[in-house]
Amino acid sequence: MDHQFLQTVREAEVDSILQFLPKTAKILEIGSGAGWQASRLSSKGYDVIGIDIEQVSELSYNYKNERIHEVIIYDGYTIPFDNETFDVIFTSSVLEHIPHLKEFQQEMRRVLKNSGICIHLVPSPAWRFWSIVTYYLVRFRNFFIKQPKIDQAMTRAVGEVPPLWKRFIIRRHGERGNVLTEFYLYSRSTWKSLFLSTGWKIRKATSGNFFFTGEMFLAQKLSIEDRRKISKFLGSYCYIFILEKNNV
Repeated sequence: MDHQFLQTVREAEVDSILQFLPKTAKILEIGSGAGWQASRLSSKGYDVIGIDIEQVSELSYNYKNERIHEVIIYDGYTIPFDNETFDVIFTSSVLEHIPHLKEFQQEMRRVLKNSGICIHLVPSPAWRFWSIVTYYLVRFRNFFIKQPKIDQAMTRAVGEVPPLWKRFIIRRHGERGNVLTEFYLYSRSTWKSLFLSTGWKIRKATSGNFFFTGEMFLAQKLSIEDRRKISKFLGSYCYIFILEKNNV
């Protein structure tokens, strides 16, 4: 995995949501990973706390060895802060990895101030589609060279080199459904339904205007600006939802 490229992407995501942030705020980032985004927000003058779950396997990788900002490890269920602590809660490519997603909405509501907002970057069907396409492009490319590159995460997960046919099976990305139902699970209407049904008011829902795939296709060969331009034709990999408490 090209961590340098991924850091560039995550920092670009932060730049895309700065317009939605108040001038000053205490921000909680959930799923902070290496702390790239927390660090970026801190550099803009915000008071940022990052939290993440403990890494228990290669499939729950939390970038602890690449960390550039302090990240508090928690149990994934109870956010370790008092009620109404934060002005903003921020997540990026995190919600789809929470198995108890509906129940967790209440926990976010608990630690968010009544006047606060949540900003979530969540995957789109375009991301799911182009990640499938690039998955097979990469696998076929590797198959036709002399020494095929093995999916290291899969190898470490099963403890042995997977047979050839397994290398061509796409696993689901998130915690629900399968690779096909994720087209529905990542639709704008499904995300909207989740938020409305769990007590949120949607202040704004917009495209992230950024092209990116699960295989990090072409990586640094495509600049951030090029990826924004491409998204106009191939679709954005994410939606941006700005939420506030529905206290009615």
